Amino acid sequence: MGELVLNQFGVTDRKGQVKNPDKGIRIEALVKGEDLVYGDCVKLTHVDGAKLPVVEKIATASDKVFGMVKYESAKANGYKAGDMVTIARHFSIIGCEANGAIEAGAEVEAVIDGAKVATKSNGTVIGVALTPATVKGDVILVELV
Repeated sequence: MGELVLNQFGVTDRKGQVKNPDKGIRIEALVKGEDLVYGDCVKLTHVDGAKLPVVEKIATASDKVFGMVKYESAKANGYKAGDMVTIARHFSIIGCEANGAIEAGAEVEAVIDGAKVATKSNGTVIGVALTPATVKGDVILVELV
């Protein structure tokens, strides 16, 4: 959830927080490779004998994105190899950190460094910005595709 402040009339969006938990697709997966943090985009990977999907962080903006790591307060410091992780997928509305200005309605792609999103240039579209970002670091809502 967003952070609550005394006398605040709204809740601040948080990176990796799913805003429509009753909609969209989420899946439990095992982590492989380097540590993951909420907001990371992940791809499916092969592990012999695995009984669950296995994911790892995408390596390039053109990788086929399986989904995005969902924020969970118990794992705010990240996920290690072998941990279970919840992945937000299609139609989930999730808070994403912008790498710069992004217009509402723009298609966005993953930025590998820092678990951020940017207006699509040459990478894989991961979603559509529902709210705008004016500066780097703004948290915007993105509907994953």
